[in-house]
Amino acid sequence: MIFLAVTLGFFADSLREYYSDRKKESEYMQFMVKEMRADSVRLHNIILDTASATNLQKLSVLILSEDYSQEKMREMYFISLSAASFNGVIFNRNTLGQLKNTGAMRLIHYREVVDSLNKLDNLISAAEIQMSEMFKQSHNYVSELGSFFDHSYYYSNGEPLHSYEEVVLRQ
Repeated sequence: MIFLAVTLGFFADSLREYYSDRKKESEYMQFMVKEMRADSVRLHNIILDTASATNLQKLSVLILSEDYSQEKMREMYFISLSAASFNGVIFNRNTLGQLKNTGAMRLIHYREVVDSLNKLDNLISAAEIQMSEMFKQSHNYVSELGSFFDHSYYYSNGEPLHSYEEVVLRQ
């Protein structure tokens, strides 16, 4: 009788742990989906923000055109203000970090999901390295632009002028 009670106790504890693990797995996956949606929105907004790349192209064309008239120089100055802006995305890795650091990856039943999460972690790491390099290049670019252009020209009373038309009207 005691053997049966102990065996049933172990069985009940194992069943309770099984349901608890399934609940944790579900919660982790819900958090992962929320984080991925937020990352997706941020990434989409950055992709839409192509003004920086477009301005770099415009600035390059203007410089290479060798037309250094006063009007073209003003346009180059103004474009150079926004050409160096770089918006990177910071991926949310909270849940992924918890899964990896606490050993909770074992809770996920589907091997394909575990493999996908590990691949995601590797891709995020690679993207962070690339963004770090792009920030460095952007900083170098801004430093170089600063040696060519006096950006204080585009400030009025300490406030930046927001359009080329404002600059023209200021004169």
